[in-house]
Amino acid sequence: IIDNLYGTGRYIPAPDGVGGGPLGEVVPGYRPRANGRYDDPGGQAFYEDVLADPRVLSADAINRTERMSFYATSDFALDMLGGVDWRNEFLFTRRETTSDGWRQFFPLVGGAFVNSLFGVYGYANDPTYDHPLGLIQPVTLWPSNSFANVDYTAFNTQLEGGFSPWFGPMSDWVWTASLQFSRSDAEYGGNAIIASESGDARYDADAPIYDPYSSDFLSGNYSDAVYDQLTAHTVGTTVYEQTVFNAVTTGELFDLPAGPVGAAFGYEYRTFSIDDTPDELSRNGDL
Repeated sequence: IIDNLYGTGRYIPAPDGVGGGPLGEVVPGYRPRANGRYDDPGGQAFYEDVLADPRVLSADAINRTERMSFYATSDFALDMLGGVDWRNEFLFTRRETTSDGWRQFFPLVGGAFVNSLFGVYGYANDPTYDHPLGLIQPVTLWPSNSFANVDYTAFNTQLEGGFSPWFGPMSDWVWTASLQFSRSDAEYGGNAIIASESGDARYDADAPIYDPYSSDFLSGNYSDAVYDQLTAHTVGTTVYEQTVFNAVTTGELFDLPAGPVGAAFGYEYRTFSIDDTPDELSRNGDL
């Protein structure tokens, strides 16, 4: 617990199980952490804190990913315009990525007393709610899971040939025309804390449904009901599309003493779009 009003510091689980502090034992078995300096009688700089929890070891070090791909190609020789090669390529890929981990949840819990002092950090729907330290941040462990599923589709078709003899001076020229289209369709999300349900006085008009001084809450052993009310499973989508068309013709224009002079003429059209739609709670600033 972080004391944000009286300045008594961070309350941690006492190694010897004996709580206390300048304001008494506000949480059974908790006391302000000790800090040492090099110029103290002991001559050692240190501080006490809870830095890890065994459950953190269950977090994914690397995102889990599964991929599936399908690829097809074709090549046709068409008996037209003096001979045309038609090539096609198709690719579809699906990627599913998940990550399970942990994060800290540290809402700013106010109440009636601090609101009477500063006019902030009270709860409009629970104006009489209060607690011993007035303004605190209880720090607890919270799941942090995410996922992303991406479907990628790409198609390319290309025609290549030459000009027929009736094109006269350009009869030995060649041309290429191609069309490429790709689309990435993604869905992403995970579990997130709902700001308006968090009990944080900056975002929530209702007092917290949990006891911020409870050792069960502080150790991350809160009930499923608390987790379910504070948590949303968000889903957002992103669609990216790109289309490219190009055509090129090349050949020789005329001869010079040093050799023939060649030229190339081409045209390209390109368009792309992206449409990202975050989860509704994210769009409303409620995460």
